[in-house]
Amino acid sequence: MVYTIPNIKSFVSRPKVVFNNILICDSKSPLTLELDSKNIYLGLNEIYPEATLLDLFEWISFFNKLNIPLDKNLLASSYSFFWNETADNLYSQYIQWPEQFKNWCKNRKLHVNDLRPLCLLSQINTDSHTQVYKFINNFEGLKLSLADGKKILELFIDIYGSDPNEYSNLGQQMLELKLNGEQIIKKLNKIRNPLSSKRDEKKQNFIKNTNWPQNTNVNFLRQGDQAGFNISVFISQTEQKEKHLKNFKDSLDKIDIYFKTQNLEKNI
Repeated sequence: MVYTIPNIKSFVSRPKVVFNNILICDSKSPLTLELDSKNIYLGLNEIYPEATLLDLFEWISFFNKLNIPLDKNLLASSYSFFWNETADNLYSQYIQWPEQFKNWCKNRKLHVNDLRPLCLLSQINTDSHTQVYKFINNFEGLKLSLADGKKILELFIDIYGSDPNEYSNLGQQMLELKLNGEQIIKKLNKIRNPLSSKRDEKKQNFIKNTNWPQNTNVNFLRQGDQAGFNISVFISQTEQKEKHLKNFKDSLDKIDIYFKTQNLEKNI
């Protein structure tokens, strides 16, 4: 009987691959590669030189069904992954993950730390995480970047974990709004950090409603826990140095007045 390892295609030029008398990768080549417990990991690298974390999960599950034990640490290290407690936690639940979410993880080549927020689900005392899985299954359809997907996963699981009953329909609500990745992050940030989100909005409105000097660009910028303004001045001729410096100073003065006004409001 032929068993094909998930995500490993048959080859024309590469040899057939046999492990424990089981043909696990077919080929039209007359050559045969015999694998045993000592060279199984080297053999997998020969068949499939690159793999994602989700590929490893699927392969381990595949071999388990054939009653062929794999050393997870050796398999992971052969692909420059590190198998730890978090990886074990994720592997134990990955079979429940929806297919489109798995595809997104593979396509974005996520690592263990990228998926760490999902470990919280095993600590949440609830009968079902269906709504969570239904929400993250849309990551692929939304074409989320790795950065946006990681941020949304972190925010969403954190909010859901704080009160699973209150936020049981949070995922459905996000989907019904038909938002893009940036908009979802903004909505989730408002829920998790209502005060800082309100302050961020004030800064953004200040930028939008302020007349800035010519050739000056002012943007809102958040770096971790801090949020502020990024100022840039377009320079085409060094002879206009004094004018550029004045524009920059005028922008700083407007921002300084904004911060002073906000501090006064806090003290009222």
